[in-house]
Amino acid sequence: MIGIGALSDEDALRRSRRLEQLGFVVTPKRLQQLHAGARPTAAETHVARLAELLPKIDSGMSPEQAVAEDTRMRRTTRAVLIALCAITFIVLLAALLSAPLG
Repeated sequence: MIGIGALSDEDALRRSRRLEQLGFVVTPKRLQQLHAGARPTAAETHVARLAELLPKIDSGMSPEQAVAEDTRMRRTTRAVLIALCAITFIVLLAALLSAPLG
């Protein structure tokens, strides 16, 4: 899910303990796997997302605020990608329709 760089043993242990304080149990090894790009199981989806948001939570933001901000960011990103795809499609369609036949 995260998939960028490697999560050190120390960071994985710290995040695992922090998640446990928030009521989620996940091993440091599994956090490293998730960080490396492993697909989370259905039960791990929320834990994996929360693990991504730990830096914000640790800086004083409530878990609810962090999730809400992340949701807004994901929705904005998705909307921008959809708009770019639509614009690309329109430009390609216009180019095809304006090309001479023959």
